[in-house]
Amino acid sequence: MPTLKVALPQDMHRLGKKLGHCALPGTVIALIGPLGAGKTVLASGIGAGLSVPTRVVSPTFVLLQAHFGGRLPFFHGDFYRLEEHRDLEQLGWEEAFESD
Repeated sequence: MPTLKVALPQDMHRLGKKLGHCALPGTVIALIGPLGAGKTVLASGIGAGLSVPTRVVSPTFVLLQAHFGGRLPFFHGDFYRLEEHRDLEQLGWEEAFESD
């Protein structure tokens, strides 16, 4: 697995923005890391790269945030508290990826 080391938050945001620009329909980007690792900063950059009009913040309390109005829909989830796959189903995870 490739490893990237990013020292500054603005560089993490810039990396996310590039990922957002490159994202295609159906792209899934999984971020795994400890608190304070920069996951939300990267996700915010991805949202910027997708041109979502809403602010991307940590979904820790709501678990799943949907951002529409950009180049692609952007679903930002924080699933560390989920214990079973069934919990994802209750959030509407599968419906989020169904297209009309």
